[in-house]
Amino acid sequence: MKFTSALITLSVSAVLFSGVVRAAITGTDSVQMTFKTTVTTGTCKAIVVNGDGKNVSTIG
Repeated sequence: MKFTSALITLSVSAVLFSGVVRAAITGTDSVQMTFKTTVTTGTCKAIVVNGDGKNVSTIG
C-alpha cells in the first residue's frame, strides 16, 4: 500500500509541477500529459489543486 500512495503522490506532484513548467514553455499552445496508475479503494485520498490553490477535477 505504501507503493500505491507514493505513486499517487508522485503523479499529483507531477501534475502540479507541469502547471509551473507549462508557463515556461514557449512556441506551443498545446501540451498533453497522460498518467496511468492503479488506485486501490480505501488506501488514500488525493486532491488536485490548481495554481491558485483551488480544488479542481482537471488542469487546463
